[in-house]
Amino acid sequence: MSTFDDLSALVERVTSQDAPALYRRHYGIDSDSGPLRIADWNSWQSLPFIDKAILQNIPIEERVFIEWGDINSIHASSGTSGRPPHFSPWVRLDGYEYRTRFHTFTRPALCSMPIHHQHEKFLDEFNVNPKLIVFDPRRARASVELARLAGIDSLFIFTGHLTLIGPEVERLGMGADIRFIELAGESCSRSLYNYAKRVFPNSVIVSFYGATEVENPPITYPCRPLSDAEPLEVHHPRDGYYIELIHPDTRELLPIQSGTEGEIVITADITRPSLQAVSPLVRYRTGDMARVFEEKCSTHNNWSFTMPGRVAMDFIKIPGGVLRAEEIERVLRSLGENVSDIFELHFKEIEDAGTVKISITLYLETTGATDLENLARQVERSTRVGAAFTYADGIARGMYLPITCVPFKPAYRGKRKRMIRNGS
Repeated sequence: MSTFDDLSALVERVTSQDAPALYRRHYGIDSDSGPLRIADWNSWQSLPFIDKAILQNIPIEERVFIEWGDINSIHASSGTSGRPPHFSPWVRLDGYEYRTRFHTFTRPALCSMPIHHQHEKFLDEFNVNPKLIVFDPRRARASVELARLAGIDSLFIFTGHLTLIGPEVERLGMGADIRFIELAGESCSRSLYNYAKRVFPNSVIVSFYGATEVENPPITYPCRPLSDAEPLEVHHPRDGYYIELIHPDTRELLPIQSGTEGEIVITADITRPSLQAVSPLVRYRTGDMARVFEEKCSTHNNWSFTMPGRVAMDFIKIPGGVLRAEEIERVLRSLGENVSDIFELHFKEIEDAGTVKISITLYLETTGATDLENLARQVERSTRVGAAFTYADGIARGMYLPITCVPFKPAYRGKRKRMIRNGS
């Protein structure tokens, strides 16, 4: 656990006169002043946040805190949010030791996560002859055939690659040989989890939370594997990362107590001065939402949380409440087996009879004959946008237009956008 002394020492280090300009400029420290010293928690909480937009406007040389020769890789963010990619230098290669709680790694693995030599180093610690087979989503068949020849028994993959790898695994009859699957990049929906358990019946499935901007990306450890009884991904903060929750609009600091929901703010790598981060992050707004699951996890003696989505991509404020991607997932799961919880919601505001109204087109993955008109009406009645206010209530009050449902077949090539504003 991080202490105030850890945080205070980090602030002093990143604002020293010989440090790169990132934090001195951000905190408004003039060239003649010494480092910033914070005296108490109030001083800490008054420090301004940073975010990806701020970092993107700062040249990389002004946010590298170690010798350039010690950097082993530079990574680009996915660009899912629509912003230009952000480039992040990394130096550390550890952090995946938690995997050994779930599996003994004595055979090769198939991997689509960056960085490959980081995962190969992990295998090297537990495997006499490690082999990491790199998955190419454009050549799924060849990748999986090579993985079978190598004798893999584990997958380190992006969630969206499950449905690219799964059909090839079924074709080759090798699903029962896979014993461990780690997912990253986005949450695993219930339907994707059910698919994974069907194709890989003997696998332990876990998920970790990371971000390209945060060096050594496992920010959390999984509290437990996903299961039929508990399909939620539950995370707990990893040592060396101080995590706060704030209201995404007001920036108010929120208490860590069961049910609290807020945006994740990370201060990264603060308790290991001998392995200083390339670019330390102090109160970094991730744009990811967390909901406190337990205030004290019985397994890890730390608070734990689930992740309902991205602030800008999985929540849309509308008159009367909020459209939430996880609420749409919940509703779709309640509608029977002909509809999965994989969807894209396209949102517009249009003028209707002189009034601006909410318009939604819901693209759904369906199987068999499905009455889309009736399905749309069920979604309207069941979708909560407020504590006691449904989408159908908003239609009745003239605030929203009826939902239109359209069948589609999702293409998995990266992170999915579940809620798309203005239909683009």
